[in-house]
Amino acid sequence: MGSILNYFAGFFGSRLIFEKYLKSKQADLEKGISKFNKFGKISLFFAWLPIIGDPLTLAAGVLKINFYYFFMAVSIGKVIRYLIIIKAALT
Repeated sequence: MGSILNYFAGFFGSRLIFEKYLKSKQADLEKGISKFNKFGKISLFFAWLPIIGDPLTLAAGVLKINFYYFFMAVSIGKVIRYLIIIKAALT
């Protein structure tokens, strides 16, 4: 749910979030978008990672990535993570 909330926050309020609440400038936004575009949509599979996961999902919203792709990529990444955790806990 957190990833979806971040996506829609970026989708509907990108300028407000970056400029007012995060105290970032337009150049910072463009730098983040550039990095997201460099690593591509595949980076959404790593949205479960601490620290970088939330900015990834926010950037996906700002860039208006297709929601279906976003949801599938984030879900697959998180399912794989939890499968690995369960397997490690059972061994």
